[in-house]
Amino acid sequence: IALKRPNRWLIGANCCTLGLALYVTSLINVPALIARYNVDHCLEISGQGVELDIYYLASLGSQALPAIDRYFVLHPAGPPRWQRPGWVMPRQWWVDLRASWANDLLMREWRGWGFREERLRRYLARRQLFLGPAAQTGHS
Repeated sequence: IALKRPNRWLIGANCCTLGLALYVTSLINVPALIARYNVDHCLEISGQGVELDIYYLASLGSQALPAIDRYFVLHPAGPPRWQRPGWVMPRQWWVDLRASWANDLLMREWRGWGFREERLRRYLARRQLFLGPAAQTGHS
């Protein structure tokens, strides 16, 4: 209105802005971003906030794996609730879930290739978490 532009221009500018916003957000690995933020700001690591909910992070999917691994490097005992009486420490649950995610990535066909999955595949290969011969080549 102030620039005396037609409505068509405004609609076009909004469509371009929307397209750019969608393109940029498609490049962001949201589950990994959420997991990293939660690990960095949890009570056990930062000393402030609330205890980390490992099960919530696991619900974000395999993209959260590097952040959860980082948590266990910085806090090997696991979340404090695992150490309370009556809780069975589910470290084996985490080991099994991690192996399952690695095998899922390994078994994907080439048509399921994606940049995020490839980065995760390389992360797992560097840490030798892939099971099977395809781990050596990085291809399935």
